[in-house]
Amino acid sequence: MISGAADLQKCSLRHYTTSEGLPDDAIRSIYEDSEGRMCIGTRYGGLAVLQDDIFHIVSMKHGLLSNAVWSIAEDTQRRLWLCTDIGMELVDVG
Repeated sequence: MISGAADLQKCSLRHYTTSEGLPDDAIRSIYEDSEGRMCIGTRYGGLAVLQDDIFHIVSMKHGLLSNAVWSIAEDTQRRLWLCTDIGMELVDVG
């Protein structure tokens, strides 16, 4: 079993782990938003947003209800809705 996340583009595979900046290798959801950013929900590390090969982390330290992000969706205003283990949360990663 592989832990972490991978990005497959143009027949190349890139593997991301905590060594590359993910807050947690246990991935629960992956979503590409309307800006082309890869949004990764983790089991214990919150939300990781990959933009220009840099992970931007949103976690309980930043006000999330929980660091367990099980699913991700985007609304028409380009805000992310996160389903966590204790409820839904709206996040603007703009």
